[in-house]
Amino acid sequence: MGKIANFPPSPMLLMGKFNALVNPLIDRLTPGPHTTPKFSRWVQAMNLTDVWRWKNPDKREYSCFSATYNTLSRIDLALATADLLPLVATVEYLPRAISDHSPLLVQLNFTPGPGERLWRLSPLWLSQPTVAKANEVAITEYWELNNGTASSGIVWEACKATMRGALTTAIRGARVEAVRELEERQRVSAEAERNYIEKVGPDTLGALRAAQTAVEEARIKTTQKRLLYATQKTFDKGEKNGKILAYLTRSQTPTNTIPKIVSPSGVTVTNPSQIANSFAEYYQDLNASQVDYTADQLMAYLDAIPFPQLTPHSVTSLNAPITLVEVQDAIASLHPNKTPGPDGLPSDWYKISRELLSPWLHKTLTDATEENQLPPSFNEALIVVIPKEGKDPLNCGSYRPISLLNTDAKVFAKVLATRLKQVIEEIIEPDQTGFMPSRSTNLNIRRLFTNIHAKHINQGSRIIVSLDAA
Repeated sequence: MGKIANFPPSPMLLMGKFNALVNPLIDRLTPGPHTTPKFSRWVQAMNLTDVWRWKNPDKREYSCFSATYNTLSRIDLALATADLLPLVATVEYLPRAISDHSPLLVQLNFTPGPGERLWRLSPLWLSQPTVAKANEVAITEYWELNNGTASSGIVWEACKATMRGALTTAIRGARVEAVRELEERQRVSAEAERNYIEKVGPDTLGALRAAQTAVEEARIKTTQKRLLYATQKTFDKGEKNGKILAYLTRSQTPTNTIPKIVSPSGVTVTNPSQIANSFAEYYQDLNASQVDYTADQLMAYLDAIPFPQLTPHSVTSLNAPITLVEVQDAIASLHPNKTPGPDGLPSDWYKISRELLSPWLHKTLTDATEENQLPPSFNEALIVVIPKEGKDPLNCGSYRPISLLNTDAKVFAKVLATRLKQVIEEIIEPDQTGFMPSRSTNLNIRRLFTNIHAKHINQGSRIIVSLDAA
């Protein structure tokens, strides 16, 4: 089992007779010593889950009867990584027949239901010449045919949908072509090897080596995604660090899948849809507005506050129409290899297609600001929850939610943020150092220590208040 530490991160299901207990307290009819066994620690370090126990948290059922000790235990297991758990449709022990062990049946549903499949464009494909050319042609043809056929927001939304289809088709064709190229190079390599066997010499040897190199190049093209695991494997192994470091590394690697959660009503749920609904209900209740004042009272309170005012010149610059240069600069500033939003189009696609896309995105944003109506997808996001360290993973409050916005919405936000950055110091006091350009909270911390240690004429008490807007 130690070899598993060398595998790249991927969905994994291990099944068989392990002759060990995950939890001796409930997995044996007559519990043994109340200690954590070595096997249980190994399962935890590898981020594996006992699938049957996951589905049956409180049930007692055993897979093995020992005639020697007249006892029952559950040592026939299915251990899976968290990303496989949502696919588990059935897990059950079948009746014992010709053996003293019960067969374990696990059924996985690999076919996602309607609306469950998320399309995402891998940035790796954009470096593939065939896909890159198809992307360029599809963008050009789309806007030649559809510019002005509807509102700019609708045409832009349709453009993204069209490009998803065009890129899917191009990627499918590139995969087929890559397989054909690999097969052809393997055929040439086999023929070169036969020629070398028949006539050993420098010419046939050179041809053989060239053919073998061509095969390896073709294989790399068909397995580019696997190269992403190379850095993790190097870290796991290092300079022959061995299994212990690999285990520790895996135990610190967070998983993106939540196998189960306790709903706000107190029920433990394992179905992915029920888990998502539990989080939605939790955050809806958490963010529900609970106020005891009217809108008129709020406005009267705000009107009494002397807010700082921008200069007329700053107001004019903020309200000026968005320029094409601003859109292009915002696209250029996007970080690559970032997870995209619901539309599946990453920042890499915008950066590579900037010259073709920026004029049309600029028109879309200009019309949206004039009409006070953004395209619908600008209001969409994928909400991903990240576990908080040391918190109960069954509690919805133990996760920090983040929103993955569509990249075009990020471009619009970047344009606005860049403008605000030019005038923000006019209305923000120097004492605020957080979230301000060219300022750091270290400045205020230094001021605090100086104030504490300095000699004061007023010897009265003082209060230090730290505020965090969550």
